[in-house]
Amino acid sequence: MIPANGIANNDAPLSLLVIGAGPAGLSAAIEAKRSGVDRVLVVDREREPGGILNQCIHAGFGLFHFGEELTGPEYAERLVNAAEESGVEIMSETFVAEIDHDLNAVLFSKSLGYFQVKAKAVVLAMGCRERTRAAVAVPGTRPAGVFSAGTAQRLINIEGYALGQRAVIVGSGDIGLIMARRLTLEGVEVAAVVEIRETPSGLPRNVSQCLKAFSIPLLLSHRVAAIEGTSRVTGVVVESLNGGAPERLECDLVLFSVGLIPENELSAMTGADLLGGTNGLQLTGEMQTSVPGLFACGNTYRVYDLVDEVSREAGIAGRAAAAYLGCQKCGAPSGAGYAKSGGITSLSSETRTVMGQDQGDVSRFMQSEKDPSSIASDVVESVMDEPLLCIICPKGCRIRLGSGGEITGYNCRRGYEFALQELRDPSAVLTATVAIEGGMWPRLPCKTTKAIPRALLRAAAASLSKLSVSAPVSLGEILARDLGGLGVDVVATRSMKKL
Repeated sequence: MIPANGIANNDAPLSLLVIGAGPAGLSAAIEAKRSGVDRVLVVDREREPGGILNQCIHAGFGLFHFGEELTGPEYAERLVNAAEESGVEIMSETFVAEIDHDLNAVLFSKSLGYFQVKAKAVVLAMGCRERTRAAVAVPGTRPAGVFSAGTAQRLINIEGYALGQRAVIVGSGDIGLIMARRLTLEGVEVAAVVEIRETPSGLPRNVSQCLKAFSIPLLLSHRVAAIEGTSRVTGVVVESLNGGAPERLECDLVLFSVGLIPENELSAMTGADLLGGTNGLQLTGEMQTSVPGLFACGNTYRVYDLVDEVSREAGIAGRAAAAYLGCQKCGAPSGAGYAKSGGITSLSSETRTVMGQDQGDVSRFMQSEKDPSSIASDVVESVMDEPLLCIICPKGCRIRLGSGGEITGYNCRRGYEFALQELRDPSAVLTATVAIEGGMWPRLPCKTTKAIPRALLRAAAASLSKLSVSAPVSLGEILARDLGGLGVDVVATRSMKKL
């Protein structure tokens, strides 16, 4: 990563400016650089690149893009490494204050102050912001203890704050569902997730692994009618849309997970065409806006469910920007993801299997590996009426177990293995944070090297809360061995230098 004053030390003309160093901006920059763009500069207002992924310590990223399941910080670090190895310049703590139709930008950095940049092309990748309590007009007082779910996620996972003891989550968006689980593992009781719609807003796999797995109530067709409290929130009043008496839920923490809005204030300055209903952008198939040379990708364009898809479409934007700049390599095919070294790789056979494109291999696996005799009859009876929801990928296959022990409904080998695991011994990899001294942040994300029984996740998380390490720490470094006598180690899921 270049220092904040690196742009002042480089007299080469700037070909491409990328605004935002999240997964979209980094992916676009990598593809542009590999397509032949001579100088690519990525600017971001945060202290470090990686965007929202740095606070998303849970697993579930990279299955399609990298061919393996990663946590958010792991995914981010791979992109940052790939960008730096490709020759992309990254300037953190740099805010874009203005940009016009001719792509003249005014920036402010912590070390350089205000300065101007003129790029031949620009990629907008500012991401999105959360809708707040005001956006959904929840009445009541304005006490402390009310946060958006994403803000709470950052405060807990990166900055190490304890926010409360008993929580109510308003809205069932994915961040809210994930935070329901995260709070539970932090020892916070989640009284309920309150959703005004008849169905959850988040992905089915998040409803399954974040709510059902921890017996957290989901109140559908309900709304929060009021927030109570003076200096600190003391409770919320919940009403059913189907009638009945209101119910008061005691809590000292309320999180709102009620949707995301693309960040397009800068886009509007250029005169680019916006989509009024969503605040997203109108783009061509090559991810170009209505302004020549101005491209966009990621949640600035539209809100995505899957970061892998963000990286894929951001790659299109990067290659399109290279083509606009007249680069000769821009027509080269792109792979699905970036290897640990930063090189582009093709889709692995495992990734094709997960995506449902290799059914022949699945059938052969099933013929050789299926072992119904190992599944107890009482388990068969317990799951016949309700299918298992596979959480391996966003497809959310509904897997059933027949009376003879046969498993159906899977679409890949991993789905079959998931079903066997759930039937025999429900378990999951624990993702959490530990205290770190001397680093950029007070908390370091980590995970167990293997899955542990789901019933022991809370006890394992409590053990981790007592652990403290010292910077520097490298990605994958072992932080603790044989956690709680469970036979699993704990490894860091990001690198953190010593300040």
